[in-house]
Amino acid sequence: MKPITIGVFTFNHEHFVESALESIFSQDADGLEIIISDDASTDNTQALIQDFIGRTATRHKIVYDPNATNLGLTGNVNKVFEMATNDVILVAAGDDISRPMRARKTARVMEDETVMAMSFGFNRFTGRRPQLPSEHRELGKIEIMKPTDFFRVPNLHTPGCSRAYRKSTFTQFGPLRSDCPTEDSTLMLRALLLGSIAHVQDVEVDYRIHGENLSGGREKGNIERDIINEQYLQDIEKALSLNIVLQSERDCFVKAVKQREVLKQLDVEFAQSKYSSRFLLTRILTSAKLPLRQKYKFIRNYIRRKTGAGPQTN
Repeated sequence: MKPITIGVFTFNHEHFVESALESIFSQDADGLEIIISDDASTDNTQALIQDFIGRTATRHKIVYDPNATNLGLTGNVNKVFEMATNDVILVAAGDDISRPMRARKTARVMEDETVMAMSFGFNRFTGRRPQLPSEHRELGKIEIMKPTDFFRVPNLHTPGCSRAYRKSTFTQFGPLRSDCPTEDSTLMLRALLLGSIAHVQDVEVDYRIHGENLSGGREKGNIERDIINEQYLQDIEKALSLNIVLQSERDCFVKAVKQREVLKQLDVEFAQSKYSSRFLLTRILTSAKLPLRQKYKFIRNYIRRKTGAGPQTN
């Protein structure tokens, strides 16, 4: 099996960290490198981690490296990616559950050297812990996303909670900006600059919903999009300078990033208008710059909101 590093990221997860670690230590795979990086928790998380490691027998290599000061999300990710000794890094939050076959299936997908990142399906849950095994022991259908999909599909995304990356997404581009508020979409773009992304529908992560989820309590409009876009553009220029992409490909990536920003800004303004029909008509449906498929997306979102069907899901 391809060697894998699992990066476990914890911060104030005292109510969840033991079940998260148990799911990682119980992976149906041999010789894993497990790096647990606590980002200076202020609750009892660090003591619980130390206790769990001390009383749990394992065949894996365990590295526990708590931060003396809070590095923030991307700072913690940068640290773990630098520490990892394997080519494939599977990411796991300290409040989620990885099902037993996740690491083994990840290794199988990443045997394809053109795949720079991959993800699985996931299950949302509340409460202490789901009693669910891996959905299938055999690997399900693999969907491959290529750079052209980034140009073609403005809302292209895969679940961040179930991803794994090649270390080259870090070593080729360098650390993510410390002020960048997200790592999943930025590393996704890096993966597409380098090759392709695989997604497997098999549910291999149980994503816990609670009041302190990093992104769960934040409106999309409050995330620092300007900084994220600066990170995107910085990485695109880096890829061009390293001859990873051609000038024409660079131009397509830049254009796609700018189009995404226009759409995200419209999303925010649409929400601020309380999904008014006037905004839909005057700013979206009559726009000559929006592709027809994006207008359909706004119409679907409008209908969902007005009929009480719930928020849009991509």
